[in-house]
Amino acid sequence: MTDEYVAELMELEILPNFMELKALDLREKYHHALILKQFGDIPQVRTVIEHEINRPNTGHTVTLTPLDKGRYNQIAVSVVREGTISNRQ
Repeated sequence: MTDEYVAELMELEILPNFMELKALDLREKYHHALILKQFGDIPQVRTVIEHEINRPNTGHTVTLTPLDKGRYNQIAVSVVREGTISNRQ
């Protein structure tokens, strides 16, 4: 993921109904912009976005969960695949 892509996402105005868009690539782009704006440009967010861009369609989900907002923008990254959960902080 390039710094140019991050800058593009940060400038993108997020549509309130973007999840209803039929174009999967646009929904994904708006989702990337949303999590960047919500959590900031931190390594955990870049990792999630890179994963979503490069992932094969394997049926697993990556979730970002805010931890203590007062401490260094900490988030937990959870990966759910076929009934198992892996958590990283």
